[in-house]
This record gives sequence, C-alpha cells and structure tokens, in this order.
Amino acid sequence: MPRHFNPTLSDAVELLHKAYDSGISFFDTAIEDEYGDSEAKIAAAFRTKWDSVVVSSKARAYTRESMEASIRGSIERMQVPYIHLYGIHQVSPENVDISLDPKRGALRALLDAREQGKIRGIALGTHHAAVAAEASKLDCISMVQLPCNPLEYGLFDTACEKGLVLEKAVFHKVYGAGILPALIPTATLLSFAFARSPVAVLVGIGTERELEQLLSDYQKSATVDPQPAPLPHSECNRCQKCICPEGINIPKILRYRAYALLGFHRWAAHGFEKNYTVQCTQCGACLSTCPREVRIPELIAQAEAWFADLAAYNERPVSVLQKAGRLNPPERHPRVGVGAVVLNDANEVLLLLRRKAPERGCWTIPGGAVEFGETIEDAIIREVQEEIGVRCGITKMLGITNHILPGEGTHWVAPAFLVRILSGTPRNMEPDSHTRMEWFPIDSLPSNSTMTTTEALRRLNLHLSKPLWTQLAPRP
Repeated sequence: MPRHFNPTLSDAVELLHKAYDSGISFFDTAIEDEYGDSEAKIAAAFRTKWDSVVVSSKARAYTRESMEASIRGSIERMQVPYIHLYGIHQVSPENVDISLDPKRGALRALLDAREQGKIRGIALGTHHAAVAAEASKLDCISMVQLPCNPLEYGLFDTACEKGLVLEKAVFHKVYGAGILPALIPTATLLSFAFARSPVAVLVGIGTERELEQLLSDYQKSATVDPQPAPLPHSECNRCQKCICPEGINIPKILRYRAYALLGFHRWAAHGFEKNYTVQCTQCGACLSTCPREVRIPELIAQAEAWFADLAAYNERPVSVLQKAGRLNPPERHPRVGVGAVVLNDANEVLLLLRRKAPERGCWTIPGGAVEFGETIEDAIIREVQEEIGVRCGITKMLGITNHILPGEGTHWVAPAFLVRILSGTPRNMEPDSHTRMEWFPIDSLPSNSTMTTTEALRRLNLHLSKPLWTQLAPRP
C-alpha cells in the first residue's frame, strides 16, 4: 500500500485481512521514506499471524551503515520479532559494487541481520538485466525483483540470457506504473507476467475495489491470451543491449518517451529532465547494437522535441537542451492552477507555508498546475493527494481567482474547490516546497496568505454565511 493510497489504519487492516482470507499471503512494502506508513499497517494486520505470511520490505540503502539503520528503523516501526525478507531497493550498475560488497556494503548489513535473526531472507530490486541476473546467482540472495510488462519485457529476456535464476524472480511494474491498464486489460497484463514463470507478481492495491478487481483478474488470467496487441510507441522493449559512445542511457530515455506519449506526462518529464544529461549527436553508432533495429537517433530526436515543448509549456526548461540552444524562452501565457480549501469538522482550514517564489513565505491552500489533458476536478484530487497525502472528495467550486502578479511574472487562472477528506491523515508531503502545514480556525486566519488563498477563503466565508436553504440544490 504505497503512500499515494493512504488508507486509514483500520481501513488498511480490514483490506489486508480480506486479501489474506482470499489466499494472498505475500505482501511487499518499503521503508517510511518511500512507502509512508505501509510497513506499520501491514505489521498491524498480521502481527498475530506473522508466521502465516511473508512480508518483504526494502530500502535505498547501499552501504553497511545506511542499511543497518534502515533495518533497525523497519523493525521499530513494525514492532515484530523479524522481517521475512529485506532487500536493497533500486540497485543499478552505478551502485551495485558497493551494495554487494561483503565487507562495506548493504549486503554485509543484511547478512549480519539474517545471522542475528532480524530478517529471514535477503532480497534485491533492480531495473537492470545484468544486475538481476548476477544477483540471482548469489546463494545468499533469496529474491530478485525486476519489472516485466508489455513495454519492458526485453529487460527480463536479457536477464534470462545472462542466467537469471527464475526460482528467485518476482515481477513488479506489471501495470507499467499504472498507465498500462488504460491500454490493455489487467487480466491480460497478469497473464503476460505469469506466462514468464516468476515466483510471484506484485500489484499495488489500496482499496477494496482494487482488491476485488485483482482477484477477478487473477482468475481470468489463466484463460486469456498472454500476448496483447502491440502498443503504440513501443519500438524499444528495454532489452538494454544498445550502447551509446556518449554515455546516454538509451533504454531509459526511450522509456520516458514511450510513457510520455502514452499519457504519463508528469513522471516521464521529470525522469527525462533528470537523466538526459548528454545531448545525442545523432552519430548513429548505437544502431548496430540494437537487435530490433530501432531507429534510435530518430526517436531520441523526437523525445527531445516533445519534452522541449512540454518544458516550455510548463516553464521548466530541460537544462541540456537549453544549453544546446534547443529550447527558446517560452512565450508568456496564462496557466491554469487549482486550489483546495480543506475544511475539517472543527471548522479549521488546512494551509501550507510556501518555501518558494512566487509569494514565498505566504500561507497557501493545497493545489497546483492542471496538466495537459486533465480536468480541473481530477487535478485537484491529484494535487491534494500529492501535497498532503489524503484522498479527497469535492463538495463544490468556490470560485475563480485571476492570480496576476506582474512583478513576479505570474499569471494563473485559479479555480478553488471546497473539499472533504475521504481517507488518510494530512501530512506535508513536499517539504522542499512547503516549510510547514497547519490547521487554522476560519475566524483566525493568517494575514500573510497568497492571492488565491485569500480569495478562496473569502468565498468560503460567503458560502458558510448563507442560510442553509440557499445552499440546497434546486428541485428538478
């Protein structure tokens, strides 16, 4: 149950018990920094039947000291005598040597923890075929997690060619980070994964509806065709055999291209900006190393153009393209951003203190930019989830603010919504953007609030001051 679902403790325990009663006994999680309080919720559900389940947790800790601290923290949060499996998360060619160093690396801490009875088995998660194959050959490692789905199956195929021990393979990302179910039936995605004979397949769930869908899909997966129709923009299957003399991680860049063109703009743009640090020279040296004869330079050029346009729209230039003169300063234009007035039963409003410009040091309601192709209603639900970690429902639109600050180069059209919390406990999920989070009584609001917040709260007071009969929907 990753943090973006954020069910309450009682809801989580009830859901996990239903999963267990349905025959699911393997539960995967990660430390608090990555999956929120998922560890604690899983432990609360199964503490009295700990020997009847298998729980795996993991941490992006690559040295002995950092892994020791992670294991200690997980044991304290979960309050259990031991954890069944504990692993190194996101092992890559860059950190594999230190991670698996038997003296100084995370592996040393895991071996010691196993000897001390704190964990029962050692696991490793990776998105790299060579790392998965070599790790699976180590006698001390019990489980290797790697992605497998119709967009990225080449990684698994290459790992098998390199000697992956299938008896240790567990698949994650079978839904392609959540985007593939819009394109391929989920039963087919499960069938696709199970056809490759892993020990288990991991699927994230956070609601009873998702659990029921998963159980139904699992039953269907045995009878559906495991090979879906080819996906658009899937020329590269991430086999990781191509080589760029300039050091570009071609599979990763083409993966971001595919996900962006399939609609996963925000995550893909962030990944592209972070990883595209060397510009393609269009030399063509990579062509001879691709077994599928993918037109790599052409696709990278397309990715450059697409992400440059998106960055210009979002006013966030990709640094390598800007330095190369591939990205002109964007034309000034208004943007659409949404805000949520979160009101609790005590008539208090939740506000966040801005750390960054514009309006640095002012209190603001949760919210953010509407993405291309997204409705304002979907945007506010997403932004509330991302900024304060709760699921919300919309009560009504309070109004629209023309948020124009010429001195700060800001022009937003900003609808504000009154929302209610459906599940979860609010937390400051973006400390880089917000200094702190507080609840304020509606009759004692701070004076230093942003323009959109001031207008939204003014409209809230108008809404609350109306007689009840004026707030009722008209009869049909």
